[in-house]
Amino acid sequence: MKGKLIHTEHRSSDVSEYYFNISTKLITEVKNLRFNKTKKYMYSLEQFSKSNQGTKIGKLIINKSNLK
Repeated sequence: MKGKLIHTEHRSSDVSEYYFNISTKLITEVKNLRFNKTKKYMYSLEQFSKSNQGTKIGKLIINKSNLK
């Protein structure tokens, strides 16, 4: 299960949806690409915060997951 949708980000090349699963504390990023292709990435909360440290999306997702 992906979890609760916490953010959607629209870019010119793709649309990313970020989900947070409370029980597993995993963030799932689903990228909807061109030609009906999708990619799915899963991160632990710690891994996501380290790789996106200081970025706007990193701060937004961490705040919305209610685990600062």
